[in-house]
Amino acid sequence: MTDNPFKITVYDKYRTRKAIVSTPIGLRCIPRHNLKGMAEFSLALDHPALSYLMAAGSRAVVEYHDKHAVGGLIVPRSINGPSINGSATFMIEDDFRALEKTLGWPVPGSAITNQGAAERYVITGPAETVVKQLFTANAIDRLGNDFTVAPDQGRGDVITVELRFESLFDKLFPAVEDAGIGVSIRQIGSEIVLDCYEPTTYAPILSEESGIVQDWSWTNTAPKATSAVVGGRDEAKLREFRQFTDSSAQSLWELRSEAFVDARDVGSELNEWYGDMKTAQGATPPDTAAIAALNASYAGIRASYEALIAKRGNESLAENAEKTGIRMVLSETESFRYGESVSVGDRVSMKVGPNLTLTDMLREAELTWDFENGVTATPSVGGLTDNPDRVFAQALRNSASRIRKIEVR
Repeated sequence: MTDNPFKITVYDKYRTRKAIVSTPIGLRCIPRHNLKGMAEFSLALDHPALSYLMAAGSRAVVEYHDKHAVGGLIVPRSINGPSINGSATFMIEDDFRALEKTLGWPVPGSAITNQGAAERYVITGPAETVVKQLFTANAIDRLGNDFTVAPDQGRGDVITVELRFESLFDKLFPAVEDAGIGVSIRQIGSEIVLDCYEPTTYAPILSEESGIVQDWSWTNTAPKATSAVVGGRDEAKLREFRQFTDSSAQSLWELRSEAFVDARDVGSELNEWYGDMKTAQGATPPDTAAIAALNASYAGIRASYEALIAKRGNESLAENAEKTGIRMVLSETESFRYGESVSVGDRVSMKVGPNLTLTDMLREAELTWDFENGVTATPSVGGLTDNPDRVFAQALRNSASRIRKIEVR
C-alpha cells in the first residue's frame, strides 16, 4: 500500500464537519488557476462516511500534503453494485463555481422589475476591487449567499467590466488574469471566503536531468485572427465600426486575418445623448441651455463609449491570439513537491531539448492517487491543453457568453 498524501473532509450543507476520508479506492483532483477545479473519488459501500456524502447539500474539501487543493459542493453521485464489491463515486465542484453561477445585474441593488434603470452595470478600478465589489453586490447582498469576502488590497491593474445579466466569470475573465491576479473561493473553517492572490515565479528551471520531469509534450497554434473589427452603435449606413490590430503578431507570423465582434449593445448613453440633442435642437425655439449642457458632456460620454469598444476589440484579439502549452508529468522529490514548491497560477520554466527554455503559467495540475500506483502529478502549463475537460469548459463559456448577449439585448 502506498501512502496517501490526500485528506478528504466531509461537511454537511451547514458546513459542519461530519467525517474524514483517508482511504478512498482512488482519487483524481484537478486544482485550476482562474477556472473551476474538480475532484472525484470512490469509496467502498461500507465506508462510514457514505451516508454523509449522500445527503443533499453535502460538501467536501480535498487537501494535498495538508494544503487546500479543491473544495465545494458534491454534485454528481453514483453507486455501482453488486454490494459485495461495489463502490460509490462522488464529484466535487470547486467553490469557484459561484462566479459562474452568479449573474451581474444592471442594477444589483434593485428589484428585478427595476432593472431598466440602467442598460448595464459598468465598474472601473483595480482588478481585485472590481472582483470583490461585484461578488459582494450580486452573490452576497443580492442573492443572500453566506459567503465572506476578504479585505480588499487593491491589487492588479485597473480594468473596466460591464454586465447585463451575464455571469460574473464570463465578464471578469480574462481581464482579471491579464491584470495580474488570481481569484480563489475556499472553505476556511465554516466560512467560504473569496480572495485574490498574486501569482509568483518558480525560479528553478524544470528539466529531465533534474529527475523531476518524467514526460512532457509541447503544443503551439498560430493566431486565429490578428485583427478585430468591432461593430458598435447604430444600424446600417450609420453604424459605427472600429478596427484593432495586433501588429506584433502580424509581423511575427506574417499573417493578416480578421474576426468580427458584434458590440451593438454598447452605446446606450451615447444614443441617449444623440436623442436628447435632437430634441433640444428641434424645440421651438431651440433649447440653447440644454444644447450647451449636452455639448459639454459629449467628450466624456464619447470617451467612455470608445473605451468599451476598445475593450471588446482587445478581448477578441486575446481570445484569438497564438496559444502555447506544455503538459508535464512530474515526479515529486525531497526538494520539489506540488503545492509547496509550485502551485497553480505560478509561472514556471522548462528546458525542452538542449537550446530551448519555455516559460508560462501553470494553469492546472491533475493529481491522482490509488493503492497500486501511488501519486501522479501532471501539471498543464500555458493556454493550450490536451485535457478535454478544460477545453470544453472554456469553449462552453465562450459560446454561452455570446448566446447570453443575444438573449438579454
